[in-house]
Amino acid sequence: MWSIVNGLAFERSRRDVGYFYEWLGYTRGEHINEWLDLYLDRKGAEVHRVCIIAPRDHSKSTTLRILLLHHLLFSEWRDKPFTCWLFSASKDTASNRLGEIRADLARHPELRRFIDDKRGGKFELRLTNGAWIKATGMGAAMRGEHLPASRSTMC
Repeated sequence: MWSIVNGLAFERSRRDVGYFYEWLGYTRGEHINEWLDLYLDRKGAEVHRVCIIAPRDHSKSTTLRILLLHHLLFSEWRDKPFTCWLFSASKDTASNRLGEIRADLARHPELRRFIDDKRGGKFELRLTNGAWIKATGMGAAMRGEHLPASRSTMC
């Protein structure tokens, strides 16, 4: 049941990715704050590339996954819902990453209402707010997909 406390947490999450990270149940270390700053501070660049090099088990994938989920829920691109292609080394890895994002939504009582159960699948997650992620492996054909002039974000 949606309560005032849940509504306040949702609104705070909209403005604070770090809070959103913790609201989903993850522990946020200082290095996560630095990474979020790197991901979010475009410094006016149209193309923004970030390379994080860190040892295993430092939450690199988790941090990017949470940031992507935050964009899906709260961001727009040119007054339209956020859309994104998620590329991984293989289609299996891409499907697994998308499954992790779906699991984060499904596990959280206040966020599961955003999953569009009627559309999507193993390689596509659609939200009720119109946002979507499509996942594929590097080198995989994207047959039949035509990216619109207002290009989707590619992660």
